[in-house]
Amino acid sequence: RHRLRPRGSRAHPGDPPDAWARGAPAAREARDARGLRTWGRARGPAGAASARVVDLDGAFAGKPENKEAVAGILAKHPDLPVQLGGGVRDLATVEAYLELGLSWVIIGTQAVKDPQFVAEACKQFAGHIIVGVDAKDGWVATEGWAEASTVSAVEVVKRFADVGVSSVVYTDIGRDGMLSGVNIEATA
Repeated sequence: RHRLRPRGSRAHPGDPPDAWARGAPAAREARDARGLRTWGRARGPAGAASARVVDLDGAFAGKPENKEAVAGILAKHPDLPVQLGGGVRDLATVEAYLELGLSWVIIGTQAVKDPQFVAEACKQFAGHIIVGVDAKDGWVATEGWAEASTVSAVEVVKRFADVGVSSVVYTDIGRDGMLSGVNIEATA
């Protein structure tokens, strides 16, 4: 299955990627975790260093699959703000992850399939919800990139302009991991 590597590697556009990591201590600590993808040195509130973790197995399964590995990262780095996505489909999962110590929870698939879920999560967990938008050629993919939707990335982002999401994490599936730069046109 998926392996988390201590150094970056490239995914093939449109294919469910192998897990990879770069940078942060949390990523190095998670190198033996399976099914997690971690980005280090993302910028959090007030410029604080943070890490983004994606439970790839959870994204495909539709439920958390690597909670113990996530708990290990959080225990080893209690002062590191961590955001996590993958397999978040209900409020109980959001609550459980925040109680575990995550700073933010990323909602992707449900942002397309059940927009009211995002609004309710923002209401119950204000300041802790991020919307994840993974798109190929402008159209959002769900279920860990396994399903294409008929909803545009721009439409998804506009849906949540006024519900209180902390931020939006946008991934251009065609460029992810390919070192081809940011797709500014897709985000305009």
